[in-house]
Amino acid sequence: MKQFFSIFPASIIAKRLIWGVMLFAALAIVLFTGIIGSITWFNEIQGLEKRFDEIEKSYSDVIRRTLWVDDKENLQVILMGICRLPGIEYADIHGKNDMVCMAGKRVAHKKLARVFPIVQAYNGKEYTLGHLHVIGSLDYVHQKIVKAVISTAVSQASIILMVCLLVLFLIYRIVIGRLIKITDYASSLSLDSLGMPLGMTPEKGSADELNHLADAINYMQANLYHAFTRQKEVEDKLKQHRENLEKLVAQRTSSLNLTNEKLRVEIDERKKIETEREKVIADLKQALAEIKTLRGIIPICANCKKIRDDQGYWEKIEVYIEEHSNADFSHGLCPKCADEIYGDQDWYIEMKKDQNKED
Repeated sequence: MKQFFSIFPASIIAKRLIWGVMLFAALAIVLFTGIIGSITWFNEIQGLEKRFDEIEKSYSDVIRRTLWVDDKENLQVILMGICRLPGIEYADIHGKNDMVCMAGKRVAHKKLARVFPIVQAYNGKEYTLGHLHVIGSLDYVHQKIVKAVISTAVSQASIILMVCLLVLFLIYRIVIGRLIKITDYASSLSLDSLGMPLGMTPEKGSADELNHLADAINYMQANLYHAFTRQKEVEDKLKQHRENLEKLVAQRTSSLNLTNEKLRVEIDERKKIETEREKVIADLKQALAEIKTLRGIIPICANCKKIRDDQGYWEKIEVYIEEHSNADFSHGLCPKCADEIYGDQDWYIEMKKDQNKED
């Protein structure tokens, strides 16, 4: 078997399949030989039982007549003929008190024995002349079983071996060889060989699963080839775009340098304007310092809203603020106060209606 395996390239699938088939075949042989042994055992036991029945039918009358006339020589010849039957190893005839004659040897350890009475009818009565004792050898049955089992096992093993060899050859011819071709193609696939498809002709003109696998690989190869071709085109475009972009960056850099120069000039001008603005702010701060402001706590009447000055006099709030600041007042009435003072006057009511209409 090892020499046979060495003929073909290493194939794990084929070896696993063959060992699985052989294991199953061994179990089948054991089971089948067990069944054959059981059938053989049953048939041989039945054969011995039939021989016992044949001995009783064929030899009882002869033995009875011979024993009646006390012819021991003929009885010996008859017993020897019984012992020549297949599976019968020993036979003897016992009288009432002693053994008349015997033939064969008691050798087998496992035996199957039968005893047949020898009866003679005389004057309307039956007399027992003796007993025929026959022993069958079970070793004979065992030998038959062993021969049947060995012949069955050898024939089945030969058939299974030839089937396994045929299966291995067919697997290599139909599957393994084509798988090796697919594997070699896949392992040698590269960017340079993407344009070359996998060539696999259908087995005997009919496509099978491996042909479908080859078609799928070719479809994948074609897609990869187009994808890599397109990728190369895109890379060329990107390279060209990168070169254009570098030129554009150089132009923009030059433009930015000019812009930076303009910004530097503008910054100098803004610094000058900032200096002037700080000077204006300083002048404003000085002017604000000269402005007269109201500070501190100012006492005011909670009712009439007059303010008490530093001399203790109570003055109107507008007089006080005019004296202590640069603000002037103009008097008027808020809507609420106007309603409280002139709310009952007709002219005021008419004026309010005209304002509402205008709104």
